[in-house]
Amino acid sequence: MKSKYKDSDREQWKAMHKAVVDSWPADLTESIVKNMSRVHPVSTMVKVTASIYTRSSYPCVLKSSGVSSVINMTLTYAEVDQLKKSADTLWGIQKDLRDLSSL
Repeated sequence: MKSKYKDSDREQWKAMHKAVVDSWPADLTESIVKNMSRVHPVSTMVKVTASIYTRSSYPCVLKSSGVSSVINMTLTYAEVDQLKKSADTLWGIQKDLRDLSSL
């Protein structure tokens, strides 16, 4: 069924999204297989402050051994507070999830 609303994507975001999603796995694979040390946003565990560890997507250098380093980002106090809230929210969701592979 056609939408009664005109879909205007003048900036071609749908095409850009498709290009990124289609190329992303190939880029990750190439970086790892060819040991290219390129930066990619990947999910990894990071120590944010002395008491905060979080798993999220961060800019990381990928090599054949996997994540070789995480790009250090300087955060403002407000950004650290937002990150804490986000980590707490994610933990609140994840702590109740079950590993379905063990069923």
